[in-house]
Amino acid sequence: NYISPTRVECTVPEFMFNQEFNPDPTVAFYRCQYINAMGLVDSSGAGNLSYVRQCSTTSLYSCPDKPQKGLEYFPSVTFRCTPEEILNMTCSNSPEPFYMFNPCMTAEVLVEVTNDGEHYSGGADLTGTSIISTVRYLDGRKVYNNYKNTTTIATFAVYTYIQPKYFYANPDILFMEK
Repeated sequence: NYISPTRVECTVPEFMFNQEFNPDPTVAFYRCQYINAMGLVDSSGAGNLSYVRQCSTTSLYSCPDKPQKGLEYFPSVTFRCTPEEILNMTCSNSPEPFYMFNPCMTAEVLVEVTNDGEHYSGGADLTGTSIISTVRYLDGRKVYNNYKNTTTIATFAVYTYIQPKYFYANPDILFMEK
């Protein structure tokens, strides 16, 4: 929808979740498991889908050792990152610094902007775009453009989808979220 000469409203694309998703343990340092009220793995799928990771060795808090020794779990949509996740830059700092969305319940989509369908705000490889000042020659004389080299960092939005089964159903909570 056209809003103004500089603004257009776009429809958010639909996202279909893979219900059988579980990260590859050789790549990801977490897993998604159903955890019951006692903090134990529930193989029947009746517990809460939770993000399970190794406890931090540098954190000030003690490890709950659930669902097993050396592990902790998070059934919430967001949770605090460990110091290791922050140092390894695997913490997304979203929706606030030092927190991340639970990847077992959410998915993120990068939304980029283009005016012509060929040139994107994030550049060709999401590293931004560079404009290099050039030296021109005109009629045998040197003409310098009075522009500095510029690099524009990649600009894009990240849209976080939450699986519908984790939406609030309580009307009082929904009213507060508006």
